[in-house]
Amino acid sequence: MNRPDPADPLLGVDADEMRAMLVHEARVHSLPGRELRDQDDGVFLYDPHDADPFWNRFEAVRWPSDTAQFDRRFDELMVRFATLDRRPHVWASPGHDQPDDLAARFLAAGFEDVGSGLMMVLV
Repeated sequence: MNRPDPADPLLGVDADEMRAMLVHEARVHSLPGRELRDQDDGVFLYDPHDADPFWNRFEAVRWPSDTAQFDRRFDELMVRFATLDRRPHVWASPGHDQPDDLAARFLAAGFEDVGSGLMMVLV
């Protein structure tokens, strides 16, 4: 029987609660003139003056699991980052994002997991 690790800081946090936390943090980060685009399937933070990936990211991902539909959204996101001249940067929240294998799909597309902060960046 698999029991949750009581030391896990995300214990008991469901996908809706995680999304609310991510949106809140992104709103805080958007205050000094950055743009926040909250869509039904993700949240995009953009800084027109600072190219640092921390200020230019996509998170709270709720994309379809169907490969063709996922790939269409992926391509649209890559175009958005390119149009804004920003390095693609996605904050993954394993266990909360959709589809469940989101991180694996981004890794397969050339992204790199850059640490325990649950962040990924295209290399």
